[in-house]
Amino acid sequence: MSDTTYLQFDLLIDRGATGYRVRVLNSPAGQASGALTLPPDFAASADWSAPAAARVQGQRLFEAVLADDVGACYRRSLDEARRQGAGLRLRLRLADAPELSAWPWEYLFDPQQARFLCLTPDTPLVRFLELPIPEHRAIVKPPLRLLVVIANPSDTPALNAAQEWAHLAAAVEPLEARGLLQVERLEQATLPALQRRLRQQDVHLLHFIGHGAFDPTTQEGLLIFEDEARQSRLVSGQTVSTLLGGRPPALVFLNACEGAASSSGNAFAGVAQSLVQQGIPAVIAMQTAISDAAAVALSQEFYGALADGYAVDSALVEARKAVFATGNPLEWGVPVLFMRAPDGRLFDVQPLSQAERQQNQIATLLRQAAGAQAGEDWPTAVQKLQTILQLDPNQTEAARCLRDVQKQQEMAAAFASGQEHYNAGRWRQALDYFLRVQDLGGNFRGVFGLLATVKMKIAQSEQPEPIARQPAATDHAFSEKTQLVYGPIIKALMAGRLVPVLGPGVNLCSRPPGVGWQTGQYLPTADELSTHLADTFGYPLTERSNLAKVAQVIAVMRDVGPLYEELRPIFDANYPPTPVHQLLAALPAALRKQGCAYPHQLIITLNYDDVLERTLQAAGEPCDVVTYVAEGDQRGSFLHDPSGETENILIERPNEYLDLPIDQTAARRMLILKLHGAIDRQHDDADSYVITEDHFINFIPRMDIAAIAPAPLLAFLKRSYFLFLGFDLSAWNSRTVLHRVFSPKRGYAWAVEPEPAIISQKFWSRHNVDILDLSLEQFVAGLSERLQNLFNDGGRGTGSRS
Repeated sequence: MSDTTYLQFDLLIDRGATGYRVRVLNSPAGQASGALTLPPDFAASADWSAPAAARVQGQRLFEAVLADDVGACYRRSLDEARRQGAGLRLRLRLADAPELSAWPWEYLFDPQQARFLCLTPDTPLVRFLELPIPEHRAIVKPPLRLLVVIANPSDTPALNAAQEWAHLAAAVEPLEARGLLQVERLEQATLPALQRRLRQQDVHLLHFIGHGAFDPTTQEGLLIFEDEARQSRLVSGQTVSTLLGGRPPALVFLNACEGAASSSGNAFAGVAQSLVQQGIPAVIAMQTAISDAAAVALSQEFYGALADGYAVDSALVEARKAVFATGNPLEWGVPVLFMRAPDGRLFDVQPLSQAERQQNQIATLLRQAAGAQAGEDWPTAVQKLQTILQLDPNQTEAARCLRDVQKQQEMAAAFASGQEHYNAGRWRQALDYFLRVQDLGGNFRGVFGLLATVKMKIAQSEQPEPIARQPAATDHAFSEKTQLVYGPIIKALMAGRLVPVLGPGVNLCSRPPGVGWQTGQYLPTADELSTHLADTFGYPLTERSNLAKVAQVIAVMRDVGPLYEELRPIFDANYPPTPVHQLLAALPAALRKQGCAYPHQLIITLNYDDVLERTLQAAGEPCDVVTYVAEGDQRGSFLHDPSGETENILIERPNEYLDLPIDQTAARRMLILKLHGAIDRQHDDADSYVITEDHFINFIPRMDIAAIAPAPLLAFLKRSYFLFLGFDLSAWNSRTVLHRVFSPKRGYAWAVEPEPAIISQKFWSRHNVDILDLSLEQFVAGLSERLQNLFNDGGRGTGSRS
């Protein structure tokens, strides 16, 4: 069905000397005027909640407004519109009588034709604002880009944000499948996040779901966004429109959801008028809260008609009819359309060729498949990818993705079976399934850590019964302490205040006993690297396991250049991630899924490799990297590698540098601080390794954290908790870093170290660090299990200390 062409019926209501006046400013039948005389018992607060009541009240309002000469003008205009094969758009102007905006004009009922005006394509009603702003109508080809903002601050009545998003996504999914619409959710419902997104790419449509408020002092409607701490931020329509300026969306859709206060309708109406007055062509606002079923039907039909090229009011009529057709006799009147576009057309939608339509469909299906894959909805991902291959069997990317998804599906099934046996203590069966997972995809979901635990359990169960001994008095207390410490670690993690600090031992996690360094498979230990360098360069001394000393002699004898050249192929290899890397990379998505306000971490590492960065990239987590420079003109400085950028930034004045994605509250995205330098995969001559004795001598005096840390990073570190993983305190350089960089308070730091020696216990204790007597495999498995149980339980009892 094609869209309707409309003639205009401009109806102005203002306040005269003796009461309200009604004037027809423009119509096919000319002008007319009259008095607005409402029945004595008529009030906006009257009962409109039942269909019969809405019809009665709508008829009374119709007869009061379209009476006498004004009514006759309306009838003649209808006749003329029909003669021309057009509709009649009623453009209601209330700017001079704003108190009448609260009336539910959308329920106007014509008794002569026995129908509601807004339910009929021939007679749409809009609240019109005429402004001295030139109209600009964009020429677009589908898909239209729809940006969804779901604001759910922690200090307002909770919305089910995931459900709201699921409902809207389901409503418009058929439009995406046809290549007409591209839907995206703003990751954070904050004004800075919205500004950044609008700067990246134009948005045609903006859909806001959340709460509204009303300021009685300024008589201004407000939207409630989130701030960086997920607290409420009250935002006026003028502020929003300023942010949207430049190339604003053609339409803003304001939705008061289930759970939002019904008074949000009035607040949203005020915001809607403000947005239109600031130049947004059209704004739709809900007068009251609307049910999920009505919202789904409304969104699907409205955006579909808009993408088909309908005028905005005509599209809204189609959406109202869709709500009515679901057996909902009243909620079709909840949406209010404020508009300044004279003919209601927001875009000139260009038709798509069959090839373009198919290309859009394939792009949409690929996005949907990626989303399903990220959510581990394997059947949906498979179905989307198979649909693509039906459309175009030569789609190599879809074929590759399908193979990957099917492999992931098989791994997930094997992992679930293995975990079921694991939880039941059936270690042999668990081992079989976990080995199958490892064969299919390496360290899927941290299976290396589970394998280590299972093998340990099997070994324990097959050992002969030990001679009974009286347990030491400290055994139970230490075990209980180890178990209880997971709670504070998880609380710090969910509050965004846990800083993992990675030592060289992290790369040994899940490495089988007795297996040596293998390029591309297992990274070398310091001893293995030292021995390799000594053999390669003909190291003349007897002691070959002191890496710093061996590297120093090589640098003196051969210079640093050959030393770095030998190190590069060792670290320029794609080593698989260990369970520690897998856990750290999986945390942001898991925390976001739980609604945590601060899902990102600052991670400090002493390692040269880039396994952590690659693991984060594979998980779809952007990260910034800050690396210490050990050689060259910039020696002693730090380089900032921002996520998504090709060039590094030299941090010349650390205390003045404010471009890191961190403030005193939390990291805004993953941030890795590499204290001992690192390989640079992009530039052969930019590797940096703090490895010789001279390097450490130069490095140590620069490690005054107050001097080297950018101010926001320093403020964050002062209120952080620290988790030391893979540290060997027998190495003097590790002890030096701990001494110079970290000064945690008691109860704010933990170190995972199995069977710590007395000297380690005393050293950690001197620095206020509590020891967890666990292997890294045991710790990762234990923490992963507790997080999974906690998240399955809905995150209850995870409050954080400020």
